[in-house]
Amino acid sequence: MCIDLLLLKCFLTKRYSIREQIIQKHTTMKIQINTDHNVDGNERLHAFLEDKITNALKRFENHLTRIEVHLSDENAIKNGPDDIRCLFEVRLEGREPLAVTANANTIEAVVSMAIEKVKSLLDTQLGKQTDSRVKL
Repeated sequence: MCIDLLLLKCFLTKRYSIREQIIQKHTTMKIQINTDHNVDGNERLHAFLEDKITNALKRFENHLTRIEVHLSDENAIKNGPDDIRCLFEVRLEGREPLAVTANANTIEAVVSMAIEKVKSLLDTQLGKQTDSRVKL
């Protein structure tokens, strides 16, 4: 009887740890932020953007493996309208990467615009995926 309980405990422990690894795999989306030499990519900016992106895309985290954000100032030291550019690339598990771009006057505005575009794109892509599954 003790051996059976011990085996059962070992089985449940192993199964739990495998399930935990699967859950961790699906909830971990890596965020990489790149800036050109005209955009100050300090730690505060990185922390702010990671928090904003994580919160905005939380409902898609089971499908996303990696997010890359590329920020650049197209006019360098000259000021102009919509001179900050954001290229936002998301990688869905098992699929080709998807990308959107946005331009605005500030980093906060351009990232917000890019996030909204990505959310719309992901809704469309993942909606198509579930629609095709239903038809089968």
